Amino acid sequence: MAIAHSSRTMTLPVEIWREIIRLATTAPDSLSSSNLNAGEAMIEFNWPSNLPCRMPCPDSFSTKHALALTSYQFWQLSCEFLYETIYIRNVEHARYLASSPALQGALGKWTKNIIITPVFEDDISHTKFSPLAREFGNAVVRVLACCTKLQSVVVRADAVSKRLVLYEQWMKICSAVPQGVRHLDIDDDIFAPSRWEPFGKKK
Repeated sequence: MAIAHSSRTMTLPVEIWREIIRLATTAPDSLSSSNLNAGEAMIEFNWPSNLPCRMPCPDSFSTKHALALTSYQFWQLSCEFLYETIYIRNVEHARYLASSPALQGALGKWTKNIIITPVFEDDISHTKFSPLAREFGNAVVRVLACCTKLQSVVVRADAVSKRLVLYEQWMKICSAVPQGVRHLDIDDDIFAPSRWEPFGKKK
């Protein structure tokens, strides 16, 4: 006998389904009382007070995939959370995001937050580092250009990029941050603010 209530699956408000998906795919540590006590910065910018906050747990993507297969509405909601916050940690990741038309469409539709935290090998030589840094900078610029709904950008430099000097690429990345971003958090050690013009403005 067919289930009479199957057509009522999505009768709850979309906000409730969004919260169900968020809770189902958020790491337990992110739900602790310490992370729920928002500070002034978190309230003002609607941004986690530390980077590990709300990081997806290893099982989150399989959970989201299962939810996405349930219905088209779940697929839309799960995609929204998959792409809402993007972490760019290496050249390969930046290159992949910048070169995939499907991902570019997802970035433009759903991405609100980007956290740029490249990590380079400690023993990399300057000869190998320079082309990697240039490729990383160019790829991140292309990614930023896709994010038409971007609200927050965080940039952190690792010890290697500080030691081998990534200033030119950081300036290129920060100049590519689109207008309308509400929160721009840049590592103080990257370069002096006077050395670049934000939001792509030219002197």
